[in-house]
Amino acid sequence: MRERPMAVARTAGTGLLWLGGAALFFAVLATSVSEGAGSLALMLMLASVAGVVVLLRPEWGVLTLTSTFFLSYPAALQGAGKLTINNVLGLVLAAVLLVRIVVDRRIDFLSTRQVRWLLVIGFVVLVNHVFVETAPPMIRLEHLDLTDERFHDLISKLAYVTFIVAFIRKGWQVTVLASAIVFFVLITAPNAIWNAVSLWNQPLLRDVETIRAAADVGIVAARNANRLAFVSCIGIALIGFAMREFPSRLLRLLGLVAIPLLVVTVFLSASRSGLLNLLLLAGVFVAGLRIRLRSFLAGSLVAAAGLALVLSLVPPDVVSTVLGGDTVIQKRIDDVARQTSIPQAYLQRITNFFLPQHADTGVAESTQSRLELLRIAWRMVLDHPIAGVGFGDYRWVSILEYRNPRESALHNSYMLALVEGGLLLLIPYLMLFRVTWKDLGVVRERAAARPDLRLGWLADGLRMTLVMFLVFSVFADVWHEVFLFLIVGLAAVLVRLHAEGEPA
Repeated sequence: MRERPMAVARTAGTGLLWLGGAALFFAVLATSVSEGAGSLALMLMLASVAGVVVLLRPEWGVLTLTSTFFLSYPAALQGAGKLTINNVLGLVLAAVLLVRIVVDRRIDFLSTRQVRWLLVIGFVVLVNHVFVETAPPMIRLEHLDLTDERFHDLISKLAYVTFIVAFIRKGWQVTVLASAIVFFVLITAPNAIWNAVSLWNQPLLRDVETIRAAADVGIVAARNANRLAFVSCIGIALIGFAMREFPSRLLRLLGLVAIPLLVVTVFLSASRSGLLNLLLLAGVFVAGLRIRLRSFLAGSLVAAAGLALVLSLVPPDVVSTVLGGDTVIQKRIDDVARQTSIPQAYLQRITNFFLPQHADTGVAESTQSRLELLRIAWRMVLDHPIAGVGFGDYRWVSILEYRNPRESALHNSYMLALVEGGLLLLIPYLMLFRVTWKDLGVVRERAAARPDLRLGWLADGLRMTLVMFLVFSVFADVWHEVFLFLIVGLAAVLVRLHAEGEPA
């Protein structure tokens, strides 16, 4: 008799879900009719079917939402205005979560340290927006104010992490989500390689910036060569650690084909951060069981941070002289290019951490411009060390007040957080990285006691991915992108699954 009220509550909850789904359907239909958006008919029908599935199995809704962050959908499925596939899925998942909270009275997803630190970051950004952020005083600078865009990104990604932690509750669901990411990478890499190779023999496109590998199929972020290299390294890490965990011939065959493919993709992207992450991966897999993974990754991260600091502060000509001079470096690059048939431009760019400004115009300009941006950013940090210049305001403030001649991104996530949010924003991010690293270490230690889950490989893969993300953050503004939120979301789920008494 005691269970009857709960059964009644669940029945009522199911009714509320269907009622909410019907209300959402008619709301979307009414909006489409009122706006004359006949092109949304197909999306509306598919969204209705998908909505039913999400109401019953929200974990599949999370997987679909993940795909919308990574992949580009056909125009007929993207929607228009506020009726995008992301927004519709988000509303349905939010409704399901709200009903579950009311019926089951479970808000355990808020107890994870990752979600708590993300909420702290969101609170800091909100306070920054209210008290620090200002609008550009000139109309010509308004397009450089990214406050609204970045704020929307943060809110949507916070919701995404919440959905992952709330709805991904089984070991197989985590495996499917991680496998989906690998699948996205594998459908992207061949297209990127083809695009790069097809441009090799075109004499008018011999500048490396025009022939770097980039994809127009698969992962949207891979249209940028540096992000292509990063997602390729993620694929290598997840496949490699899975091969170490499972003695499957099929998996080994997949790895023997996929890993070389992704390594080639990284090289053709001519990404310097990609090369560093490849070296980290190679060190981890070559070392195997001889040293502790934690010690190796921690030491590698410190070394990478030290290298980045040196490259930011030491004049390139000085480093070039220490290494033997411009002519020696150039000669070595020429020799490797002849022996491997790799276009010389790729090797010049991917190894161009040190070349002086006159070494190669296109390649050196990238390095020199980034160093100049870092110098401007340091000045901004010294002037606004606590709260920064305002969330999303770096570009127009640097141009207006610090005479920055470039409208480009800062290309350094650590500095961007300091510039726009000061120490109040950087410290919560660093704490998020710290607790995620430690929690994944705890998961790895407990994995042996949970053979029913067999998710130790994913804990190692996520730790490696986190380290590569921190390295990539030295070269790109990526803390607002989906990669970080996927890492911390999966980490939070793994922690819960490996907690004592938690069912598989």
